[in-house]
Amino acid sequence: EPGPGQPLWGPQQAYNAALQALRQSEELRRDSSVATQAETVFAKGVLCFCKAEALLAGHLRSLRMEPAALVERKRLQALEAFQSAYQMWASSLGECHLETVKAVTMIARLLHMLEGPQAGLAWYRKELLIREQLQGETHPRTQQARRMYTKLLDDKLQATMRESASCRRIDPIRTELGLRSEADLDEDEARDGPR
Repeated sequence: EPGPGQPLWGPQQAYNAALQALRQSEELRRDSSVATQAETVFAKGVLCFCKAEALLAGHLRSLRMEPAALVERKRLQALEAFQSAYQMWASSLGECHLETVKAVTMIARLLHMLEGPQAGLAWYRKELLIREQLQGETHPRTQQARRMYTKLLDDKLQATMRESASCRRIDPIRTELGLRSEADLDEDEARDGPR
């Protein structure tokens, strides 16, 4: 029973109700087709993902674990569920299906969150190609996928250019100090074998 001035329905109650509904869904769909079971597996991933986001935003709290550790754990659980749903849908419905691409989208996003922007690049590309084929180039979800993939490619290019520029700044210093440049060392290695 909430106290005076407290809401009747809060984030924890919503999470508990969603978790209970997920358990009931798993029970009801146990003997269903693989594609139907994948829906429940995907829903489990969504619930884990949402819990991680709610923990980050401070809407949910953990009494047993450090919040950052629980966020990472929930994201890893979500990734595992989305990967399972992807495999189930790909095997039963095919790669080029709207259900399958939902899992592809979430795998890309979670790899991005867990391992960095470039980790999900191949999955973002896969999402874009599937959405172009299924929904066309002008569909809002296809355009969103294209923006994300293009941004990551641009970021990767910018990082490569910055790295290349920093190497060019180092070579004149090496020359001034009488040291051989990396390019000279690379030429020697190509000619004579590893240093």
